[in-house]
Parts: sequence; structure tokens; C-alpha cells
Amino acid sequence: MGPPKAWFKLVDPESAWSQVPLTEVENVDDLKKAIKKERENALKDHDAADLTLKATNKVEDVDVNQARELDARQDLASILKDFKAAVPDDVTLMQKSFAENIRLFVFAPVEVAKRKAEELVLASVKRAKKWHVNSTIYPEIRPFCYYAEQKMQNQELIEHILEGQYIRLYGPRASGKSSRVWEAMEQLESQGYQCLYTTLEDANVRNEESYWKSLNDGFGDEACLPVTITDPQSFRKAFSPASKRWNLPVIIFIDEFDKLHDKDSADACSSALSSIRAVRNDRGKTVIHSIISIGTFAILELDQTKQSLSPFNITENFKGTSLTAKQVEDLFKEYSKTENITIDPMVIEDICALTNGHAGLVSLCGRAIHRFLYPETDPKMRVLSFDTWQKFTVTKLQDVITEYPTFSKM
Repeated sequence: MGPPKAWFKLVDPESAWSQVPLTEVENVDDLKKAIKKERENALKDHDAADLTLKATNKVEDVDVNQARELDARQDLASILKDFKAAVPDDVTLMQKSFAENIRLFVFAPVEVAKRKAEELVLASVKRAKKWHVNSTIYPEIRPFCYYAEQKMQNQELIEHILEGQYIRLYGPRASGKSSRVWEAMEQLESQGYQCLYTTLEDANVRNEESYWKSLNDGFGDEACLPVTITDPQSFRKAFSPASKRWNLPVIIFIDEFDKLHDKDSADACSSALSSIRAVRNDRGKTVIHSIISIGTFAILELDQTKQSLSPFNITENFKGTSLTAKQVEDLFKEYSKTENITIDPMVIEDICALTNGHAGLVSLCGRAIHRFLYPETDPKMRVLSFDTWQKFTVTKLQDVITEYPTFSKM
């Protein structure tokens, strides 16, 4: 007998009833990821987070109009309680109860698919620059994006890294932290360091074992680690000076570190922080020169109840910087030159005021101009007036923002 499987049906796009294994499912977020994996082709233009799930306890004559929308924070037990179904203490039995009593409807927003399809088309245009929204600008795609260089902003950060400090780089989501880090890595490698980057974005951090496995997988094959990381001991062994793998001091960047702030990640968080602390206290026993954690403001709260375990000092906190007005102006000047369009300076000033220099929101405004306002201009003399921009901000900009779940929550 296989694992419990829940019945689900895609409503948009329409599909027949299917089943999804519940083996690794504890909450709605897990359900979305499992359904996305199960119907990868049908949902290829959507991230798991884009999906909306509705549920009903009608197992016969199922009607989508009777289904209730599920909150992303709900776990299986709370859903069963809402529908007055049995909630066994045993996890497998609870999953079995869910499979027997609940039917799911999956909605994939059309606008998200449309927007992502547009991005793929834009990306396929050879050497065409684009506004990169809500994702990291890696070095290999930087020449094809509207990007504000961060060398000056990185100067103080790099000085502290060179001193061997262990740093928390924090800021709002999609504010350019990760893109900034990749530029800092290039600067550091030019000074004789080897930089390794990993992210906990899709990591399983529910326990120590899964955290270390995710960290190991995140480094990837290109890191050529001499041993597989499975625990704190193998982490230190992987970066032992005795290994022939290393001939330069190593700087490690761990992105999405706030994932350890999740309520179910206490054990993984303690293991991660205590291990980093041990490495910092015994510097000569590894080749690690510095570790930088990157994430939202939540990384400042990690392990607040166990200060003795924290490897980070309050003096080593760095807040991600916003774009300056000059940087925003330069980005739109570059766009104007590339697309042969004149943009009223008041439009750029307004974008600075609306976004407060948040890199992701600045790029979103640029992409919105290119998607919706640029095509409406006269091809013979393309001009974007402040009046046109103001009308757009009132009638359409909010709809554009809601296409991106990260921004709609801000």
C-alpha cells in the first residue's frame, strides 16, 4: 500500500482529477509544491507560490463553488479541524484522513502565466536589455539587464569581510541584496579569495539533518567539496586546511538565511548558528575566512533566546542599501537611449518617490513602462509625459504590482 494521496483538480487551466502524494506534506505551502511537481507541464509557467488552493469535504458530487480558500499558513491538522474531520496524532494516519476527507481545487492565475511568457520572449531577444524584476541578477546576465553598479555601496561591506567579520546583510525582499552580493563576490575574488554562494530558498530546514543536506546540495557540484556535508563535523571537515581542494581563503555567502526563522526550524537554526560560531572561534582549523548571511529583517531575530550561540555581532549588521536618485535617473536614461524614447524627468522623480529606491520596485516600474506605455507612444517620436504616467499609476500600476506576490505583500 502506497503513501496517502489527496485528490485535486486544476480549475484554471482545466484538468481531470489527479492525486498528489502527501508523504512530505505538512502544510498548504507543501501542498502547492507537491501539486506543482505532480503537474509540472500544466503549471510550467507558475511558481508554487502563485497557486491558490480551495478545499471541500464533499467527496461525492464535488462542487468548486462550495470549496473554501486555504490559507498558506495552515497545516493539514487545522484544515481537517475546519472541516470537522478526524485528526489523528500519528502523521501518516492524519495524512490518510486528509486524503479520505478532503478534495482540492487548484487555481493558477492567468496574468502570472502571461507575464512570465512575456519575460521569456523578452529574454530570447539576443542581447536585448530588460528590466529584471524580483530575482537575482547574476554576473552572466548583468550585461542584458538594466542594472545599477554597486561597487561604491559595497566598499564598506567588503572592508569588513576582509577583516574576517561574520556579517548579516539584511533588507526587504527583492531589494537587490543577492545581486549586490554577486558583485561583491567578484570584487573579493579579484583580491585573492574564493567565494562560495548557496541559498536556502527551496531548502528543507525542518530538522538538522535536512538543513545540512540542503546546504550541501546548495553549494552544487561546481564547489567540488572534498566531502559531503551531512552535519556540523562534516561541514568543518569539508573546509579543512588539510584538504588539497583549497588553496585560497574561503568566503561563504548563505542567501535566504531568514528561512531558519520559520516556526518549525528551531533545531536547524540552532545547529546552523552553533556550527558557524564554532568555525569562527577556531579560525585556524578551517579555510573559512568569513561567512555572510543574507535575508530579510528576520535574520536579526534568529536565536534571540540563545545569544551564546549567535556567531554574529550587532556591530556586524549591514542593511541593504536602496538605489540613489542618481542611480535611478541613470537607469532610465539608459533605457531611454536603448529604446529611443524621451521620458519626462518628473516621471523619474516620481518613480524615486514611489519606490524609495527599492531596486525591485524601480525595475517593476521600468518594466511596466515598457509593457504598457511604450507601445502606446508615437513610433515617430516616442515621448512619455508625466500626465500619462500619473494616469497609469492611478489606473493600472497597482494591478501590475499584484502580479508579483512578493510586492503585493509589501
